[in-house]
Amino acid sequence: MSLRSFTSPYRRGSNLHLAPIHELLVVHACGRLEGRGNVRFATVLKLIVLKLSDSGRSSIQDPIMRALLFASCCSAMLLFSAAETRAQGLVWNLPPDGTWVRYEGTYQQVIRRPDSAEGDLTLQWQRNLEIKSVGQEEAEHDLDYDGETTTETCRWLEFKLQTGKVVEGIIDTGPGATRIYKVLVPESILVGELTDAAGIPYSYLPIVRGYRRLGDEAPQEMTSNVLQIYPVLSLLRYYRDLQADDAEQSVEVPSVGGASATRYTGSLATETTTSRSTTECELLVSEQMPFGVVSWTAKTVNELKNPTEPRSTFVEVVELSEQLTAVEIRDDGETELVTE
Repeated sequence: MSLRSFTSPYRRGSNLHLAPIHELLVVHACGRLEGRGNVRFATVLKLIVLKLSDSGRSSIQDPIMRALLFASCCSAMLLFSAAETRAQGLVWNLPPDGTWVRYEGTYQQVIRRPDSAEGDLTLQWQRNLEIKSVGQEEAEHDLDYDGETTTETCRWLEFKLQTGKVVEGIIDTGPGATRIYKVLVPESILVGELTDAAGIPYSYLPIVRGYRRLGDEAPQEMTSNVLQIYPVLSLLRYYRDLQADDAEQSVEVPSVGGASATRYTGSLATETTTSRSTTECELLVSEQMPFGVVSWTAKTVNELKNPTEPRSTFVEVVELSEQLTAVEIRDDGETELVTE
Protein backbone atom coordinates (compact mmCIF):
# COMPACT_ATOMS: atom_id res chain seq x y z
CA MET A 1 0.00 0.00 0.00
CA SER A 2 1.89 3.07 -1.30
CA LEU A 3 2.01 6.25 0.77
CA ARG A 4 4.14 8.29 -1.62
CA SER A 5 1.47 10.83 -2.44
CA PHE A 6 0.59 11.82 1.13
CA THR A 7 0.21 15.59 0.74
CA SER A 8 0.30 19.02 2.36
CA PRO A 9 -1.04 22.36 1.02
CA TYR A 10 0.19 25.95 1.18
CA ARG A 11 3.81 25.45 0.14
CA ARG A 12 5.51 28.84 -0.17
CA GLY A 13 6.73 29.94 -3.55
CA SER A 14 3.99 28.15 -5.48
CA ASN A 15 0.38 28.73 -6.45
CA LEU A 16 -0.80 26.88 -3.34
CA HIS A 17 -0.71 23.47 -5.05
CA LEU A 18 -0.31 20.21 -3.16
CA ALA A 19 3.20 18.89 -2.61
CA PRO A 20 4.54 15.60 -1.14
CA ILE A 21 5.65 15.46 2.51
CA HIS A 22 7.61 12.87 4.45
CA GLU A 23 5.92 9.44 4.48
CA LEU A 24 8.14 7.84 7.11
CA LEU A 25 6.08 9.25 10.00
CA VAL A 26 3.01 7.42 8.73
CA VAL A 27 4.96 4.22 8.15
CA HIS A 28 6.40 4.47 11.68
CA ALA A 29 2.96 5.04 13.22
CA CYS A 30 1.49 2.09 11.32
CA GLY A 31 4.38 -0.10 12.41
CA ARG A 32 3.81 0.77 16.06
CA LEU A 33 0.11 0.01 15.75
CA GLU A 34 0.70 -3.32 14.03
CA GLY A 35 3.26 -4.18 16.69
CA ARG A 36 0.58 -3.68 19.35
CA GLY A 37 -1.78 -5.96 17.46
CA ASN A 38 -3.89 -3.09 16.10
CA VAL A 39 -3.64 -4.26 12.49
CA ARG A 40 -7.12 -2.97 11.64
CA PHE A 41 -6.30 0.50 13.00
CA ALA A 42 -3.06 0.60 11.00
CA THR A 43 -4.96 -0.37 7.86
CA VAL A 44 -7.53 2.38 8.41
CA LEU A 45 -4.73 4.94 8.85
CA LYS A 46 -3.18 3.87 5.55
CA LEU A 47 -6.56 4.11 3.83
CA ILE A 48 -7.05 7.64 5.16
CA VAL A 49 -3.67 8.69 3.79
CA LEU A 50 -4.36 7.08 0.42
CA LYS A 51 -7.76 8.80 0.26
CA LEU A 52 -6.05 12.13 0.83
CA SER A 53 -3.50 11.20 -1.81
CA ASP A 54 -6.27 10.53 -4.34
CA SER A 55 -7.71 13.96 -3.55
CA GLY A 56 -4.33 15.58 -4.06
CA ARG A 57 -3.65 14.38 -7.59
CA SER A 58 -5.49 17.34 -9.04
CA SER A 59 -5.12 21.00 -8.19
CA ILE A 60 -7.49 22.10 -5.41
CA GLN A 61 -8.33 25.75 -5.86
CA ASP A 62 -10.95 26.19 -3.14
CA PRO A 63 -9.21 27.62 -0.03
CA ILE A 64 -11.58 25.84 2.37
CA MET A 65 -10.88 22.45 0.80
CA ARG A 66 -7.12 23.10 0.87
CA ALA A 67 -7.30 23.98 4.55
CA LEU A 68 -9.45 20.95 5.36
CA LEU A 69 -7.10 18.64 3.46
CA PHE A 70 -4.12 20.00 5.40
CA ALA A 71 -5.96 19.56 8.69
CA SER A 72 -6.95 16.03 7.68
CA CYS A 73 -3.31 15.12 7.05
CA CYS A 74 -2.34 16.30 10.53
CA SER A 75 -5.36 14.61 12.10
CA ALA A 76 -4.58 11.31 10.40
CA MET A 77 -1.11 11.27 11.94
CA LEU A 78 -2.57 11.06 15.45
CA LEU A 79 -5.78 9.21 14.73
CA PHE A 80 -4.67 5.92 16.25
CA SER A 81 -1.55 6.96 18.17
CA ALA A 82 -3.21 6.26 21.52
CA ALA A 83 -4.55 2.97 22.78
CA GLU A 84 -8.11 1.95 21.94
CA THR A 85 -10.05 4.90 23.33
CA ARG A 86 -13.49 6.38 22.97
CA ALA A 87 -14.45 10.00 22.63
CA GLN A 88 -17.17 12.39 23.68
CA GLY A 89 -16.34 15.42 21.47
CA LEU A 90 -19.68 17.04 20.65
CA VAL A 91 -21.66 14.37 22.53
CA TRP A 92 -21.24 14.23 26.33
CA ASN A 93 -24.62 12.69 27.18
CA LEU A 94 -27.57 11.00 25.49
CA PRO A 95 -30.93 12.79 25.73
CA PRO A 96 -34.22 11.01 24.94
CA ASP A 97 -34.50 9.73 21.39
CA GLY A 98 -35.94 12.35 19.04
CA THR A 99 -34.08 15.23 20.71
CA TRP A 100 -32.16 17.56 18.46
CA VAL A 101 -30.10 20.69 18.99
CA ARG A 102 -29.24 23.43 16.52
CA TYR A 103 -26.08 25.51 16.89
CA GLU A 104 -25.40 28.73 15.01
CA GLY A 105 -22.25 30.78 14.63
CA THR A 106 -19.43 31.76 12.32
CA TYR A 107 -16.52 30.10 10.55
CA GLN A 108 -13.55 32.29 9.61
CA GLN A 109 -10.42 31.80 7.56
CA VAL A 110 -7.49 34.24 7.63
CA ILE A 111 -4.90 33.66 4.89
CA ARG A 112 -1.56 35.27 5.71
CA ARG A 113 -0.21 37.37 2.81
CA PRO A 114 2.98 39.05 4.05
CA ASP A 115 3.95 40.18 0.54
CA SER A 116 0.58 41.69 -0.32
CA ALA A 117 -0.01 45.43 -0.08
CA GLU A 118 -3.60 44.64 0.91
CA GLY A 119 -2.51 42.54 3.87
CA ASP A 120 -4.09 39.31 5.02
CA LEU A 121 -7.22 37.95 3.36
CA THR A 122 -10.08 37.37 5.82
CA LEU A 123 -13.07 35.27 4.77
CA GLN A 124 -16.10 34.60 6.98
CA TRP A 125 -19.15 32.38 6.62
CA GLN A 126 -22.24 31.47 8.61
CA ARG A 127 -21.96 28.00 10.18
CA ASN A 128 -24.88 25.91 11.47
CA LEU A 129 -24.64 22.49 13.09
CA GLU A 130 -27.50 20.17 14.05
CA ILE A 131 -27.12 17.11 16.29
CA LYS A 132 -30.04 14.68 16.40
CA SER A 133 -30.94 11.40 18.05
CA VAL A 134 -32.92 9.60 15.34
CA GLY A 135 -33.46 6.03 16.52
CA GLN A 136 -32.46 3.09 18.71
CA GLU A 137 -31.70 -0.52 17.88
CA GLU A 138 -29.96 -3.59 19.24
CA ALA A 139 -26.74 -4.22 17.33
CA GLU A 140 -23.76 -6.56 17.40
CA HIS A 141 -20.23 -5.20 17.35
CA ASP A 142 -16.62 -5.91 18.25
CA LEU A 143 -15.46 -2.35 18.85
CA ASP A 144 -13.01 -3.58 21.49
CA TYR A 145 -11.31 -5.67 18.79
CA ASP A 146 -10.97 -8.67 21.10
CA GLY A 147 -12.52 -11.15 18.69
CA GLU A 148 -15.78 -11.42 20.64
CA THR A 149 -19.02 -9.76 19.54
CA THR A 150 -21.32 -7.92 21.92
CA THR A 151 -25.01 -7.14 21.47
CA GLU A 152 -26.25 -3.95 23.11
CA THR A 153 -28.56 -0.99 22.69
CA CYS A 154 -27.21 1.55 20.22
CA ARG A 155 -28.33 5.01 19.19
CA TRP A 156 -28.46 6.56 15.74
CA LEU A 157 -26.90 10.03 15.90
CA GLU A 158 -27.07 12.43 12.98
CA PHE A 159 -24.81 15.45 12.46
CA LYS A 160 -25.66 18.06 9.83
CA LEU A 161 -23.17 20.84 9.07
CA GLN A 162 -23.89 23.83 6.82
CA THR A 163 -21.33 26.51 5.99
CA GLY A 164 -22.01 29.41 3.63
CA LYS A 165 -23.14 32.98 3.12
CA VAL A 166 -26.56 34.13 4.28
CA VAL A 167 -28.75 35.21 1.36
CA GLU A 168 -32.17 36.69 2.18
CA GLY A 169 -32.09 35.11 5.61
CA ILE A 170 -31.20 31.63 4.33
CA ILE A 171 -27.75 30.09 4.46
CA ASP A 172 -26.52 29.42 0.91
CA THR A 173 -24.09 26.53 1.19
CA GLY A 174 -23.51 25.96 -2.50
CA PRO A 175 -22.52 22.54 -3.86
CA GLY A 176 -20.78 20.27 -1.39
CA ALA A 177 -20.91 22.57 1.65
CA THR A 178 -23.65 20.63 3.46
CA ARG A 179 -22.44 17.50 5.20
CA ILE A 180 -24.58 14.90 6.97
CA TYR A 181 -23.14 12.03 8.98
CA LYS A 182 -25.44 9.37 10.46
CA VAL A 183 -23.75 6.92 12.81
CA LEU A 184 -24.83 4.07 15.10
CA VAL A 185 -23.14 4.37 18.49
CA PRO A 186 -23.36 2.04 21.53
CA GLU A 187 -25.16 3.91 24.30
CA SER A 188 -22.78 2.49 26.91
CA ILE A 189 -19.79 4.47 25.63
CA LEU A 190 -21.36 7.93 25.91
CA VAL A 191 -20.60 8.46 29.57
CA GLY A 192 -19.47 12.10 29.61
CA GLU A 193 -15.97 11.34 30.90
CA LEU A 194 -12.68 12.70 29.56
CA THR A 195 -10.72 9.46 30.05
CA ASP A 196 -11.41 5.75 30.24
CA ALA A 197 -10.95 3.54 33.32
CA ALA A 198 -7.21 3.33 32.64
CA GLY A 199 -6.86 7.13 32.51
CA ILE A 200 -6.36 7.21 28.72
CA PRO A 201 -7.93 10.29 27.08
CA TYR A 202 -10.81 9.61 24.72
CA SER A 203 -9.74 10.42 21.16
CA TYR A 204 -12.52 9.44 18.74
CA LEU A 205 -16.12 8.25 18.51
CA PRO A 206 -16.41 4.50 17.77
CA ILE A 207 -19.35 3.52 15.57
CA VAL A 208 -21.00 0.21 14.70
CA ARG A 209 -21.78 1.49 11.21
CA GLY A 210 -22.58 4.78 9.57
CA TYR A 211 -23.45 6.75 6.45
CA ARG A 212 -22.56 10.14 5.08
CA ARG A 213 -23.86 12.50 2.42
CA LEU A 214 -21.81 15.36 1.03
CA GLY A 215 -23.79 18.03 -0.78
CA ASP A 216 -26.13 16.57 -3.38
CA GLU A 217 -24.28 13.27 -3.62
CA ALA A 218 -25.99 9.98 -2.88
CA PRO A 219 -25.51 8.61 0.66
CA GLN A 220 -22.42 6.45 1.10
CA GLU A 221 -21.76 3.82 3.73
CA MET A 222 -18.76 4.61 5.90
CA THR A 223 -15.94 2.06 5.71
CA SER A 224 -14.41 2.89 9.10
CA ASN A 225 -15.63 2.16 12.63
CA VAL A 226 -14.45 5.61 13.69
CA LEU A 227 -15.99 9.08 13.41
CA GLN A 228 -13.51 11.93 13.75
CA ILE A 229 -15.37 15.23 14.01
CA TYR A 230 -12.19 17.21 13.18
CA PRO A 231 -12.08 18.73 10.65
CA VAL A 232 -15.15 17.49 8.76
CA LEU A 233 -17.76 18.60 11.33
CA SER A 234 -15.95 21.01 13.64
CA LEU A 235 -12.58 22.49 14.55
CA LEU A 236 -13.00 20.90 17.98
CA ARG A 237 -10.64 18.02 18.67
CA TYR A 238 -10.13 15.50 21.46
CA TYR A 239 -7.54 17.23 23.61
CA ARG A 240 -5.25 15.22 25.86
CA ASP A 241 -4.91 18.18 28.22
CA LEU A 242 -8.56 19.30 28.34
CA GLN A 243 -8.84 21.19 31.63
CA ALA A 244 -11.97 22.08 33.59
CA ASP A 245 -12.35 25.30 35.58
CA ASP A 246 -13.03 24.85 39.28
CA ALA A 247 -15.85 27.40 39.35
CA GLU A 248 -19.18 26.71 37.66
CA GLN A 249 -20.57 29.29 35.21
CA SER A 250 -24.15 30.40 34.63
CA VAL A 251 -25.40 29.94 31.07
CA GLU A 252 -28.66 30.19 29.17
CA VAL A 253 -29.86 26.90 27.69
CA PRO A 254 -32.59 27.09 25.01
CA SER A 255 -35.98 25.84 26.27
CA VAL A 256 -34.45 25.42 29.74
CA GLY A 257 -33.33 28.86 30.87
CA GLY A 258 -30.60 29.43 33.42
CA ALA A 259 -28.24 26.50 34.01
CA SER A 260 -24.81 25.81 35.43
CA ALA A 261 -21.95 24.83 33.13
CA THR A 262 -18.30 23.88 33.30
CA ARG A 263 -15.75 25.71 31.17
CA TYR A 264 -13.13 23.51 29.50
CA THR A 265 -9.99 24.63 27.66
CA GLY A 266 -7.53 22.57 25.68
CA SER A 267 -4.80 22.68 23.04
CA LEU A 268 -3.04 20.23 20.76
CA ALA A 269 -0.15 20.48 18.28
CA THR A 270 0.85 18.11 15.48
CA GLU A 271 4.10 18.52 13.58
CA THR A 272 6.09 17.06 10.69
CA THR A 273 9.36 18.19 9.11
CA THR A 274 7.44 20.61 6.88
CA SER A 275 4.18 21.48 8.64
CA ARG A 276 2.79 22.28 12.06
CA SER A 277 -0.85 22.56 13.12
CA THR A 278 -1.82 24.00 16.51
CA THR A 279 -5.40 23.92 17.75
CA GLU A 280 -7.00 25.33 20.87
CA CYS A 281 -10.54 25.45 22.19
CA GLU A 282 -12.85 26.74 24.87
CA LEU A 283 -16.21 25.08 25.45
CA LEU A 284 -19.04 25.21 27.97
CA VAL A 285 -20.60 21.89 28.98
CA SER A 286 -23.79 21.49 31.05
CA GLU A 287 -25.60 18.40 32.35
CA GLN A 288 -28.86 20.23 31.62
CA MET A 289 -27.98 20.60 27.94
CA PRO A 290 -28.99 17.80 25.56
CA PHE A 291 -25.79 16.19 24.24
CA GLY A 292 -23.86 18.35 26.73
CA VAL A 293 -22.18 21.21 24.83
CA VAL A 294 -23.75 24.67 25.19
CA SER A 295 -21.22 26.65 23.14
CA TRP A 296 -17.62 26.61 21.98
CA THR A 297 -14.86 28.48 20.21
CA ALA A 298 -12.03 26.70 18.41
CA LYS A 299 -9.01 27.87 16.44
CA THR A 300 -6.46 26.09 14.24
CA VAL A 301 -3.20 27.71 13.10
CA ASN A 302 -1.32 26.03 10.23
CA GLU A 303 2.37 26.72 9.60
CA LEU A 304 4.93 25.60 7.00
CA LYS A 305 8.70 25.46 6.53
CA ASN A 306 11.24 23.79 4.26
CA PRO A 307 12.19 20.27 5.44
CA THR A 308 15.87 21.17 5.90
CA GLU A 309 15.23 24.34 7.90
CA PRO A 310 15.06 24.49 11.75
CA ARG A 311 11.76 24.54 13.61
CA SER A 312 12.23 28.25 14.34
CA THR A 313 11.52 29.00 10.67
CA PHE A 314 7.90 27.83 10.71
CA VAL A 315 5.73 30.51 9.08
CA GLU A 316 2.01 30.86 9.69
CA VAL A 317 0.02 30.49 6.47
CA VAL A 318 -3.60 30.22 7.55
CA GLU A 319 -5.73 30.57 10.68
CA LEU A 320 -9.13 28.87 10.92
CA SER A 321 -11.64 29.65 13.67
CA GLU A 322 -15.25 28.97 14.57
CA GLN A 323 -17.69 30.11 17.25
CA LEU A 324 -20.99 28.28 17.76
CA THR A 325 -23.77 28.49 20.37
CA ALA A 326 -26.89 26.38 20.91
CA VAL A 327 -29.94 28.35 19.79
CA GLU A 328 -32.74 25.78 19.63
CA ILE A 329 -33.72 22.47 21.24
CA ARG A 330 -36.61 20.33 19.98
CA ASP A 331 -38.01 16.84 20.48
CA ASP A 332 -39.24 16.01 16.96
CA GLY A 333 -35.96 15.01 15.38
CA GLU A 334 -36.16 12.89 12.22
CA THR A 335 -33.40 11.69 9.96
CA GLU A 336 -32.57 13.56 6.76
CA LEU A 337 -30.31 10.78 5.54
CA VAL A 338 -32.57 7.95 4.40
CA THR A 339 -30.57 4.86 3.49
CA GLU A 340 -33.25 2.21 2.87
